[in-house]
Amino acid sequence: EITIDRRSPEPFHLQLSKNLKDIIAKYRLEAGYALPSERQLSNKFELNRNTVHRAYESLKDKGFVSHRAGSRGLYISDNAKKLYQPSYPCIGILLTCTFSDFMLRGNRLGMNYLSGVVDRANELNHSTMIVNLPPLSESKEKVLEWRDDLISRLTGIIYFGDRGIDNDFAFESLVTYKNLPQVFVSASSLHDNVSSVNTDVRTGAMAAAELLRENGHRKAGMILPSFNTKRKSGFVNISIDRQTIIRECFESCGIMVQSDWIARDCNDLETMSCQLDNIMNLDDTPTVFWCQNDLTALCALDYFKARNIKIPDDISLFGFDDIEEATQSDPPLTSIRAGTYTIGRNAADLVVDLFKNARPGESRKVQIPTSLSCRPVWG
Repeated sequence: EITIDRRSPEPFHLQLSKNLKDIIAKYRLEAGYALPSERQLSNKFELNRNTVHRAYESLKDKGFVSHRAGSRGLYISDNAKKLYQPSYPCIGILLTCTFSDFMLRGNRLGMNYLSGVVDRANELNHSTMIVNLPPLSESKEKVLEWRDDLISRLTGIIYFGDRGIDNDFAFESLVTYKNLPQVFVSASSLHDNVSSVNTDVRTGAMAAAELLRENGHRKAGMILPSFNTKRKSGFVNISIDRQTIIRECFESCGIMVQSDWIARDCNDLETMSCQLDNIMNLDDTPTVFWCQNDLTALCALDYFKARNIKIPDDISLFGFDDIEEATQSDPPLTSIRAGTYTIGRNAADLVVDLFKNARPGESRKVQIPTSLSCRPVWG
């Protein structure tokens, strides 16, 4: 990528120095990376060796490169990262759909995540920008050009999802770039260079299980929507594991969860009604249902109301996420609060900390405790 314009009035050593500085910044070359020797560069670009020497001296004076004990070569300095940080640092937020679709799919939760990132970034004197992936039809050459241009402007990137397909070259080329901090929100990754900020489901689940036991519950059912399976793209939504953790917490408190008390693939009221009818007609039925999220719980509330089954007098019901609609339902629903705004803030903190203090490719996992928003008292 080094170009020497022999018609330019600018001295060759300054052109070479600027080229090298731009490459160091563009690719976020880590401390200790060895630069080519003066002889190699002079031969490669047909320059006088003294010209190359002057270019390297300029980089040394600016702190980008340094000598190492016992070696004659030049290496990227420990201080280089601070020097190539953008003048106006920016955190990228990857959305794999339009902003309006993101809001629609994520309901209020999507805005809570986003608000947390933007608010905290502002407090850290960072701007934010929405990042969209190139079209799937784009050539690999153009995709890599897009990626290299993008990362030169960012201190890190936060992912709110993927495109839901295998072999997404644009997504993979970005997420596997180890010299740029990568953070998944409410998801885990198959790539060891990707950090994550997730909810600790167990804290809120144990609070719910203990309260249920105190109120005499020993049998619990579950109402679950359908789930996306794990994909090769490496973005794995952590809600997939939520039911397993909830069940473990229930059982540790002596609350039984039988397989025939679990309604699955309940993405609409019709499917849910069919499965819940079967469960409620069993000889032995649960006294409480946990729902994968509050939207599912609100749908279940409609089902029970239609059959004159009172909440919480006849059966208890609670969800997950603690969205505003759950607080305004009749009756208001108990829910495990995920703290989505806090997750967004911590994601911004993590990006900045990784950029300033971590080694290239280093990843960290942050968990935010959940809590129980209890309304009304369970019967």
